[in-house]
Order: sequence, then C-alpha cells, then structure tokens
Amino acid sequence: AMLGAKAFIRVGTCGAIDDTMMPGELMLVTAACMTDGTSKELFASHMAATPLSGYAPTSDFCFLKKASQIAESKGFSYRAGRVASLDLFYGHPLSTYKKLSEAGIQAVEMEAATVLTFAALHGIKAAALMTVSDLVFTEKRASDTLIEQGVERMVHVALEAGIASFFKE
Repeated sequence: AMLGAKAFIRVGTCGAIDDTMMPGELMLVTAACMTDGTSKELFASHMAATPLSGYAPTSDFCFLKKASQIAESKGFSYRAGRVASLDLFYGHPLSTYKKLSEAGIQAVEMEAATVLTFAALHGIKAAALMTVSDLVFTEKRASDTLIEQGVERMVHVALEAGIASFFKE
C-alpha cells in the first residue's frame, strides 16, 4: 500500500477439505476465515472498537465474476467458496479440518485472510485464487504435473481477470 499498490491478487495452492474437489482444480476464494494469527492481529484494533467477534475478508466481487467467466470460457474446472487461513498448512488433527468442513469451508491455506484483510483496511481491491494441491482427508497430494498445470490455469485466470476488473480505464 505504501508503494502505491492498486490491487492484490493472492495466488497459490490449497488443501481441499471438501470431498468433491479434485486435485488441480481452481478455487475462487469468496471469503477467508481468519484462523491465523497475522490477519487477527491486523484486524484487532478495529474489532476492539466494535461489537464484531470475527471478520471474514472477501475477494472483490467484480474480480470473482470475471474470473468465473474466464474459467468457464476456457473450460477450466473451478469452485467458488470459502477457505480458512491457518498458521500451519499441515499438522492439525483431522478433527480440526472436519469442523471447518462442517462450517462450509472448502479448503485450507495460509495467506488469503491476511492479504484480503490488509487490502480491506487500506481501501485496496483484492482477490484470492488457488489451485488444489492436496486432498486433506485422504492425505493425497496431486502430482507435480497436475499442480503445475493447475497453477498455469490459475495464473492465466488471475492475470486476465485482474487486468479486466482492477485496471480498466
């Protein structure tokens, strides 16, 4: 923000906790639950001054709409849904992931809540896209080739949607 950023797009991988998701699939993040320390710390002063007991930062709607249109036009498999940003990608008991899944969380990762919270607090548009690299409940990791192909699709969608929705004249 101090350097003049106009938009942030978080791209990366995630672990699916929705059993219907497939390795390599594109995830358009609608909201990120703050289960990590960094995003909570960023928002702490705002929470103290309000009756809020939590906050779920969201991706920019226009970006998500454009990203879904691009993915559909290219025939890319994708999901739109919520993620939980955790301090650790691995290492939680399966019961933790089950509780998150029961709450409608589709995937876990580590950065989206921080990026989206920071952007919201600074009036900057932001979004998050991810490629499913792992299936948490079956403890299966996608092949390097499948992850690479998914990341290429994700970056293509992120760049095209970002230019169309964040940088249009």
